Parts: sequence; C-alpha cells; structure tokens
Amino acid sequence: MHIFGMWAGDNPMNANRRRGWESFGVTGLEPILITPENLNEWVVPEEPLHPAYPLLRLLHRVDYLRAYFMFHHGGGYADIKPQTGDWTAAVERVASSRRFIAAGYREIRGGTALIDRNLVQGRPFVLGRPAPMWKAQLITLAMRAARPLMMGNGAYWFKRQTPFARKWLDAIYQRLDVLHPLLIKNPAREIREYVGGPSGYPVPWAFMHGDVVSYMSMRNIGRVLLDLPRPQFTDYL
Repeated sequence: MHIFGMWAGDNPMNANRRRGWESFGVTGLEPILITPENLNEWVVPEEPLHPAYPLLRLLHRVDYLRAYFMFHHGGGYADIKPQTGDWTAAVERVASSRRFIAAGYREIRGGTALIDRNLVQGRPFVLGRPAPMWKAQLITLAMRAARPLMMGNGAYWFKRQTPFARKWLDAIYQRLDVLHPLLIKNPAREIREYVGGPSGYPVPWAFMHGDVVSYMSMRNIGRVLLDLPRPQFTDYL
C-alpha cells in the first residue's frame, strides 16, 4: 500500500519540506513522490489533466492532483508536512470494511473551509456550481457545527474509485471550467500567488480543495474512519 506526496513545481524543497517528506516512512506505507518529472506516468489516458492545470499556482495544482489521484489510484495522500504515526491499522480496517470508504484524521479547529468567503466572480460555489449566498452561509454554518465528525484536509487514505472521490473530482473540473478563461488572462506567475495580488490571480486559497472536501466529508459522516494520526502543523514551511 502506498502514500503519495506531491511537489508540483521545479523549485527545490527547503530543509523543512525535505524533513516532512522524509517522515512519510513512519506511516508504514510506501512513499511515492509525484513531481513534474513523473506526473504523466500516473495520468490515465481516458482522463487527461484539465488544460487549466499549468495556469494554476503550485498549491492549487496539488489540490487538483490529490482529487485526481484519490479517485483514479486510491491509496494515501498527505501534504508534505512531518507525519507523526503509523497508518497501517486504520488503512487495513478501511480496506476490509464495507462501511468505510476512506480514513482520515479528525478535523482541527479552524480547519474547515468557509465557502461563503471563497468567491469567484463574486459568487460562492457549492461543489462545482455557483450558489446563492444564503445557501453558502447555511452550509458553512453546518460544516462548522459538524467539524468534530469531519475529516481533515491534509492527510487521508481512499479506496479506489469511490463515489465520494468521483463527486469531489467532478466538482474540481466544474470549477476549473469556470476558472479557465480567467486564468488565461491572469495565470499564476509566482509560487505564492493570491487573490487580489498584483497579477490578478483569480483562485481563492481553499477554492480548489477545502471548499469541496469539507462539504463532501460532511455528507459522508460515518463513512470515513477518523483514526489516522494528524500531521504536524508547525515548522513545515
């Protein structure tokens, strides 16, 4: 069984990121690092990457890739942060279960995305579609209330081709379809692009991942085993 880490740029890892990557062995899974050099080996012919991919900032490229990999390949994913414990017991429990489709760690305070604040063209989105603000606000309140029962966004293990991951990936494609013409005009030019920055980059920080995964996690409470050890959330940059 494997765990993916992803490094979407040609920039070298600094010492903290190298330390994070080197810790992946503690999970008990086989670490596989996805980089621009080997990415095409993992892209399935029937579903090539969206043409907006190279226009995204590196963080958002990884946000897209993790959805793609969790659907098409399954297995583990973790942000390149220090890992803190063995995943194998939780993974084996999910792999042998009819109930569970994924494993994760329990969401931390402040980790849930606020979809009523991540706007594209002045609109919030629910999954892949624009939604009225009142709906986004209600869903955001519901996610905050459900946070202790939800999966965190920085590390998880999925069975291959689950409905959860398919809906997650489809929502990312729908969002990329909306973003593509905006990105053609204002592609990412720096590693740490942000909305409102000098380049006019149009993608909010959580729009390509947290918005979708937090919502899908809320919809799948009880089907995600929340037994994975949390990564270390300090001293990783």
